[in-house]
This record gives sequence, C-alpha cells and structure tokens, in this order.
Amino acid sequence: MIQSHSVSIKQSDQLSRLPLIMGLIGLALILCMTALLSFHDFHYSRLSGNVKNEGDRIYLTNTSDYEWKDVRLLLNTDYKLNTPSLLPLAEYSPELSEFAKDDGTKFDPHVPLVDLYITAVTPEKQTISNIFNFQK
Repeated sequence: MIQSHSVSIKQSDQLSRLPLIMGLIGLALILCMTALLSFHDFHYSRLSGNVKNEGDRIYLTNTSDYEWKDVRLLLNTDYKLNTPSLLPLAEYSPELSEFAKDDGTKFDPHVPLVDLYITAVTPEKQTISNIFNFQK
C-alpha cells in the first residue's frame, strides 16, 4: 500500500505581512505628498508687462520690479521663441521672423497676429504667465 504524505510549507509570519506593510508605507507616502502639495500654490499669476506690435517686431516690456527668467513666448499658438531673461523695466523686441514652429517653419510677418502667450520664472521660482491679445 502506498502512503501519501502531504507536505505543507508554512510561510513565516513576517513574509505574509510584507505586502501589508509595503501597502501601508505606500499609502502613508501618498498621503504625505498630497498634504505637502496642497499647501503649495500652483496657480499661475499674471505677468506684469506690456506688449505691442509695430511693423515686423513685437515689443515686450517687463513692467515688474523683478527679473523674468527663462522667458518663453508663444505667438499665435504655434510659433515659439525663448530668451534667458528680461530685466525689470527692460524691453525685448524680437522680429516676427525669429518665431518658429517646432519643425523650423518661421512665422510669416504677413499673417495677422492673434495673441502672445508668455511664461517666465519669478525670483521665488514660481512660473507665472500672461496672454496678450492683439486688438485691431
């Protein structure tokens, strides 16, 4: 007669609690990050500046008391131009032909200007932005 023996492998209590412990640690991290992020102000403030178009140039003036850094300009939604900084009360006047799409297509100065979206980093390391519409 053949006897069968069943062998049961008993997991240690520590191994069976490992997923529970890891889950609790993950949940605690998520809750901590959520709490920290809820105290940070992520809304975009408006840049204090002026924009005008004359001929084949755009004139952008920083009217704030602080330097704008990492200035990014987006003309008519698709055409981009970056400049490292713009000092307080300084003017930046790029030619329209300096704006280009991601594929390298330059802006046609004969196309009507719709808007200019600008983002910059403030001294507090907060990104702020503004949209200037060109009125006819």
